[in-house]
Amino acid sequence: MANEQNLIPMNQRTKTEQREIAIAGGIASGEARRKKREIAEIARMVLEQQVTDVSDYDYGAVPVKEATVAELIMAVHANKALKGDKESAKLVLESAKSDKKATMLGGFQFVVEPGDDEI
Repeated sequence: MANEQNLIPMNQRTKTEQREIAIAGGIASGEARRKKREIAEIARMVLEQQVTDVSDYDYGAVPVKEATVAELIMAVHANKALKGDKESAKLVLESAKSDKKATMLGGFQFVVEPGDDEI
């Protein structure tokens, strides 16, 4: 927990101190954005990878022979939706009615609009 006696409000700091703090915050923000962009790029590469051996997985009524990871994830959700999973049904229906590609992976939703080169 912070020692409240050491906390100084920004309006009680000098202009130089305020500027230094703002610069440090801007640098940290840029680093965080770059890291998020790199993670999103890695996730997009993983989702676009082609999977040829899909025999180990059960996709139920969804025919799958050769697909990308994202397509396999969607097939799994479609199969779960057919078995009554409401969250999977919602994901499949939302993805189908949108002109955007929406993909769920590990609790994160990646939405890429057609024509976007980067997230």
